[in-house]
Amino acid sequence: MQALNQAIKKSNTTWDALSLAYEKNSNTFEKELQTITSAFEKLEAEKEKCICEYGDINVDYETLLKINVGGRIITATRSALTYQKGSMLEAMFSGRWEKMLQRDECNNIFLDMNPNCFQTIVDYLVEMRYSSKTKTLCLTCSEKEMDCTLCQMATYFGINHDPKEGNCTLRSERNHADTEEAQSTTQRSLDEANREGLNIDEIFSDFKKAMSDKQKALDDAKQELQIVKTSWGKEKTFIESIVPTSKDDVINLNVRGTRITVRRSTLRIFKGSVLDRQFDDTAWSQRNTGKESINEWSNEQVVDWARDHIGIPDEIANFFLKTKLTVWNSLLLVVKTLES
Repeated sequence: MQALNQAIKKSNTTWDALSLAYEKNSNTFEKELQTITSAFEKLEAEKEKCICEYGDINVDYETLLKINVGGRIITATRSALTYQKGSMLEAMFSGRWEKMLQRDECNNIFLDMNPNCFQTIVDYLVEMRYSSKTKTLCLTCSEKEMDCTLCQMATYFGINHDPKEGNCTLRSERNHADTEEAQSTTQRSLDEANREGLNIDEIFSDFKKAMSDKQKALDDAKQELQIVKTSWGKEKTFIESIVPTSKDDVINLNVRGTRITVRRSTLRIFKGSVLDRQFDDTAWSQRNTGKESINEWSNEQVVDWARDHIGIPDEIANFFLKTKLTVWNSLLLVVKTLES
């Protein structure tokens, strides 16, 4: 009898210790759950604020958008452009940043990019949208020399162009996971129905598994939060990189009959080049501020004028520099002589 009493006392002590441990674990779990929930709510609030300030919540995903890509107008539905969720292209045309996108003089969204490659990406997304899950799609350009540019653009926009890792594969994996989960649930139900009763070992085994599943769910929620945070951070950085500065205006050019639209910053990317000087409005405005007569130009101004004009070879500018030419009439005479 004494042995029985000691066993009962020991079991009660063990149960009290287990209950205390469970209570502490539950409290810790609840605190972490509240922290994760609060972080998700804060993130969603930040997104809502950005949408209200920079976006348009009433965008129609079946609306046709006209996009000026390097001077060529490309038309596509918003749903096609946002088909690959999580991509930067989806973020750009989701409506979340509608007010921040650069536009041309006709109010079309402007992209300073290769139009052939962008059209290929749009065609690829449209085909993915309407193709069967089992069909393998490849993102390739009709112009082979453009394949490298196309790959870089797809990577820039976060477009997954590997058929083995595409949306179709992801969908089939999710379906497979759902099937496995359903089968596992069914098997557990059958196992429970076949039990005649639970013994202590089964109780503790089920309790241990429940606690393990609970912890795993919490870890998964933490990981999901981190993924959402990282994705949102990348999206904001991407949008900031494409938003033009006040001086980064859109320029329309006619190059031997071909209409090209480009950002001024693109033309001036190589500092000190002829293009950089040609499209430097600051330099031209400073040069014209004093309304100085051409006859009063110094040799340095004459040389700068020659170098700033694409049609004048560098040899002529160097000639002006060597001869220390300053008189405008002499400059015209030399130019006419060289032309003849």
